[in-house]
Amino acid sequence: SDVSVEEQKKLEDAQRQKTTEAKATKAKEEAAALRQATENKEQAEQAKQEKMTVDQTLIQGLIADKKFDLASAQIARYEKDYGKDVFAAKWSAALENTKVLNLSDSVTMEFVRIQPLNIWMGKHEVSNKQFREFQTDHDSGMFKEWSLNDAGQPVVNVSWDDANAFCLWLNKRLAGNLEPGHELRLPTESEWETAAGCGQEREYPWGNQWPPKYGNYGLIEGYDDGAPVACPVEDSGQNEWGLYGMGGNAWEWCSDLYDPANQYRVIRGGAWNLAAADALKTSNRTGD
Repeated sequence: SDVSVEEQKKLEDAQRQKTTEAKATKAKEEAAALRQATENKEQAEQAKQEKMTVDQTLIQGLIADKKFDLASAQIARYEKDYGKDVFAAKWSAALENTKVLNLSDSVTMEFVRIQPLNIWMGKHEVSNKQFREFQTDHDSGMFKEWSLNDAGQPVVNVSWDDANAFCLWLNKRLAGNLEPGHELRLPTESEWETAAGCGQEREYPWGNQWPPKYGNYGLIEGYDDGAPVACPVEDSGQNEWGLYGMGGNAWEWCSDLYDPANQYRVIRGGAWNLAAADALKTSNRTGD
């Protein structure tokens, strides 16, 4: 039988209602799925960031412990997982410009590549611990009640001949571990000054401003280095080229003659007991 107009309208209204409800249900489901996908993505990103932070901490820890081979391998994995970001680029460059030589099972020396001079330079002043691999009974002495003999302090009370003999001994000790044509020696005065100023002509190792920004010196108004005498070589202030102790802590021998007539040799860099501005200038030099 024929459907009345009124019944037809009811059927159409019911169909429209059904269609509207179906669309609303689908929209809800799609919105819920989008929320879940967003949450999953955020959780995955958070987990990735957390793992990245853990990996970065691991790499920095390996480098701090001087386990450079392990650090290099870990950086390679890091780059595979996260790409070569700023962190990876920074620490890859640091490792490429760092060399570690083993004097014994427990004693190492770390070197930094100084590319403008085409040399590698000791990252830190030579410590008592390192020097005693060469001269076991060396005594750096005391100043009043403070010892200068701690393993991590810079070796002091060594003549130029002592320092030069240490370099000659290193070449024998490390024979086979050095690249062809490389040898260990005292820096020239020019090399020392360039490295101390990071290739710039500036008043002090840390820049042109007074008081110091880092380093171990005598009593200076407005600056506290926290050390009564020589501090451990790793606490002596790092410049932009990665070298420590280029100002203060201990005078450093250079290879050059200071006064050819008297056979004095150049010492540079000042020491922990100097506080006068002129004495701490990068250009300050004397002989002994």
